[in-house]
Amino acid sequence: MLRIAIVLLLFIIAAACTPKIPPAQPEECTPCVSEDIPKPKVALISLIDSSCYYVPWYLDEELSDTLRYQLMENGKVFLPPEGDLTSISPNMSSQDYFGADLEFSRQFQQTDYLVAMELIEHAVVPFEREKVTACFPAETYRCCSMLQMKMRLRVIALKNDCPKVILQEIFTNNSMIPNESERIDYERLRWGTPGFQSTPLAQAHRRLIRDLACRIESAIEGLD
Repeated sequence: MLRIAIVLLLFIIAAACTPKIPPAQPEECTPCVSEDIPKPKVALISLIDSSCYYVPWYLDEELSDTLRYQLMENGKVFLPPEGDLTSISPNMSSQDYFGADLEFSRQFQQTDYLVAMELIEHAVVPFEREKVTACFPAETYRCCSMLQMKMRLRVIALKNDCPKVILQEIFTNNSMIPNESERIDYERLRWGTPGFQSTPLAQAHRRLIRDLACRIESAIEGLD
């Protein structure tokens, strides 16, 4: 028994004395693909929520944070720390971001691309199979409603002296709402709580953001 105790004590001492190796810098935080090949530097303008859909948190903050994390996780572009970017006027609206005048984008000349987004629709509507071409998940027999989301998306290239819109579209994403999930209490399971990520709303938002991130990356990869 004494021998076992001594062995355990020696193991604990050895573990305590073993130098801790700092984790490698994750790929999504590095500005280069390799030593001499930089990633495209992308600035995200805070998402504008024009959907008028009520949730007990800020929907624009949730989607903006989720998109930023998704792009970082994918590791195809470099997102400078938000504090490194020049602040834009808080009074700017979607008309400024999506209008013909791109002068505002010159505030972001230290980046290669600028992404502007506006959530224009976020609504739970009755599911009508014949009117919907793409909807997830596919188990429609368990659902009578769907979450319909539409995002106005614009990507502006800033690599030259003249800003240029390389992508502008209405990005649509539909997700089924299972019948048993329609009565979830989102006051209790709000964004930021441990249980939120398993809710249909969180899952629908993740699908939207995953597809949106791929669309942004595809537009940028077409020029780089």
